Amino acid sequence: MNALKRLLKQSETDHYSLYRACMFLRQSGNSSALLEHVKMEGGSSLDVIRVLENHLTRYTYLGNKCTEPVLG
Repeated sequence: MNALKRLLKQSETDHYSLYRACMFLRQSGNSSALLEHVKMEGGSSLDVIRVLENHLTRYTYLGNKCTEPVLG
């Protein structure tokens, strides 16, 4: 959880950190639960969390067929 919080904080200014946070969430298998928990705790940028939620929703909707994530 601390690693995710650190990545989200860094993602506010660094796109590579946003990519790493996305990969972390994707590999965890619990992305929605982790993002929900981070939102409840606060402290991280809600914009970054929304971007990740939107991307992960699209990624799941496409059936995990895309190999390169498109963030934004």
